[in-house]
Amino acid sequence: MEDFNGIIRYVGYDNYKVDSNETDYTLSSLGQYSGDEDDQIGRDNLRWHEGMKFSTFDNENDLWNQECAEVHRGGWWYNRCTASNLNGEFSVTDGSKYGQMYWADYSPLKSVQMMIRKYYPVVDK
Repeated sequence: MEDFNGIIRYVGYDNYKVDSNETDYTLSSLGQYSGDEDDQIGRDNLRWHEGMKFSTFDNENDLWNQECAEVHRGGWWYNRCTASNLNGEFSVTDGSKYGQMYWADYSPLKSVQMMIRKYYPVVDK
């Protein structure tokens, strides 16, 4: 994640698992968190969404009385809305603070890259 001051931060999870479309892409596991913890950007802001189904404008799965995907302008694993929103709109805070990409405290992000790799279990020979 990069903010508009050029600061880059990393977070990671060692057992990130998203289920299939049959369960609306539930974020079923995160595992152990790792990341930059020297400021508010480096917090475990996805943990609150663990166990949630993915929500979109046309498929609301959050627990809030309004539509989080509409308010936050993106698809995400919204709980009672969000502690992070990496699929929000690109914004330099000229729009709604809720609709922009952010990881913590609605601080807008310039860019985000999510990298997921396929898990290959170790097989004893």
